[in-house]
Amino acid sequence: IHPEDRAGIQAAIEQAIGTRGLLALEHRVLRADGTPGWVVSRAVPVLDASGAIVEWLGATTDVTGRRAAAAALHAEESRHRALFESIDQGFCTIEMIRDASGAAVDWRYVEVNPAFARQSGFEGEVVGHCISELAPQLDAFWLQTYDQVARTGRSVNFDHEAIALGRTFRVNAFRM
Repeated sequence: IHPEDRAGIQAAIEQAIGTRGLLALEHRVLRADGTPGWVVSRAVPVLDASGAIVEWLGATTDVTGRRAAAAALHAEESRHRALFESIDQGFCTIEMIRDASGAAVDWRYVEVNPAFARQSGFEGEVVGHCISELAPQLDAFWLQTYDQVARTGRSVNFDHEAIALGRTFRVNAFRM
């Protein structure tokens, strides 16, 4: 057990003994070669007829690889988030909204970067709102185009004026 984790582990063991309950924790260890690792330890008490603990049944699983993969994923997500937040090009993720027959009737903004928020001209929060709320007069071209991309998976690139917003956009739309 890693020296810095010993007190916390001891406290968890004492609590499990006191409550006669499950011991479940993730903690650091020092491997035989001295390198650090991580394990998940779980143990359940076996009680006698009077409720006293007679033994513990448990297992420890090495999760060092999983934790390393999670840390790498977090680092990559942080890099991508920084890029997403800092690029000058507007970027958004939308979710198509369909009626009972499957026809596209609207879309909701799931994610937008600061550049999209600036360039679109929308006031206030965009994420979570539908285009019908933000720009109810937007022409049908936009819904039809995004629906086609969502249905077919084929990317499209186009320039189109959004008269309702008083802007022209150069768009690269693709299904994620």
